[in-house]
Amino acid sequence: MSYRGLAGQSAIEYLMTYGWMLLVVAIVGGAVFSVVQSESIESVSGFTGEDVVVENFGLSQSGSLDFVLRNGGAEEIEINSVEVLDEEGDQAYVYPSESLAVGGSSSVSVPNVVESSGSNSLDLRVSYDMDGLTDLSVEGSVSGSIGIEPEVWEGDVDGDGSVESAEFYGGGSSVSPYRVGSVEGLQMMSQETGSSFELGSDIDASGTSSWNGGSGFDPIGSFSGSLDGEGYTIGNLTINRPAKTHVGVFSTVNNDGVIEKIHVNNATIYGEREAGAIVGDNSGTVLSCSATEIYTNTSDGRGSLLVGFNSGGTIERCGSSGEIKDTVGNEIGGVTGYNSGGVLRDVYARVNITHDQNFQVAGITGVNIDTGVIENAYAVTNIDGNNNYQVEGLIGDERGGTVNNLYLDVDASNQNTGVGTELSTSGMTGDSAADNLEGFDFQNVWRTVDGDYPKIR
Repeated sequence: MSYRGLAGQSAIEYLMTYGWMLLVVAIVGGAVFSVVQSESIESVSGFTGEDVVVENFGLSQSGSLDFVLRNGGAEEIEINSVEVLDEEGDQAYVYPSESLAVGGSSSVSVPNVVESSGSNSLDLRVSYDMDGLTDLSVEGSVSGSIGIEPEVWEGDVDGDGSVESAEFYGGGSSVSPYRVGSVEGLQMMSQETGSSFELGSDIDASGTSSWNGGSGFDPIGSFSGSLDGEGYTIGNLTINRPAKTHVGVFSTVNNDGVIEKIHVNNATIYGEREAGAIVGDNSGTVLSCSATEIYTNTSDGRGSLLVGFNSGGTIERCGSSGEIKDTVGNEIGGVTGYNSGGVLRDVYARVNITHDQNFQVAGITGVNIDTGVIENAYAVTNIDGNNNYQVEGLIGDERGGTVNNLYLDVDASNQNTGVGTELSTSGMTGDSAADNLEGFDFQNVWRTVDGDYPKIR
């Protein structure tokens, strides 16, 4: 990375001191108005409510809009989010998720708000819950020589020797994660593997097929931060690294790492060992994710559609579909190739596996070992290759783990299962699934689909 800073902001502007401010608070007809005079902030208007008082505005040297939220009502308030918008639709934000007792106050810093030339008006919205009422808000505007500017990160993401850039709103914290809006930004997450991120849109990764001389996307390594996909999809991804272990969007997710609510669709993954669309080696948490229309090709085992190796991690409320091919390795499965002391809960796989003389091959996982837990899972499994040893519909090799509520569609699979329950297609699809998949929570976790298998809510 050759440069990181606020777009359009010089080093002198970034370091300048904004000075002390004079705050004048006027209360008119029960409404609270905060008016600020300073070098940058000229006026504040709106915020017409007594429950949440917004006051004491200023700009920080680090590039944030700072102010105080105060509970002026008679009930406790839960602050959910603060959003700041400019006239072009650029958004700065923070998610405090903080409770304010009656009379209590809290300081808030919204990143990416800086001094600018000319006079601008920024709209500010505070969302909160109170007394059983949700999504309440108080709104107003802040005017002056201020504007919203993202951080700009740079790097050679595609290996062609040129420098690409990506804009990031947010500050990388849990209350203000960096927002990723492009495949270049996704790749640049490698520069801040301990930070918090969120997707701001679907990402078309089709260009990765030509990156790095055909090797494609470079897996994000040793990730201990968080990524909230917000339900968006990473589509058309290519990772072509047949001599590399730990292959996926993330090569390794550490104990503190959290990946949630991302969907990977139509991805091609080549790796030597421990490969899956989302994570190669997971010791953290993968929650509410899916990997669909995936092709994974490994030469030395632990290939999967979702997570190659689950090393004490948690995979929960996740599903996968696609094809796995392996030549000489073992430990292959639709959700994870190898589950060592980890948890697989509320997961499913619809997988076709082709292998050459391998063993420990199955629809959910090739191996479950060392107190590994698998519960509330189903699979549709078709395997082409040696079926003589530890090749099963659900778990290839069950050793020392715990399994509950596992189901295989024996009509649509070419395998049987020694672990779990075999059901017909009609018994696992549509409304019948709710009657037959005992242990599945169809009120909060799963939902039935007319003419299809259950899906995660």
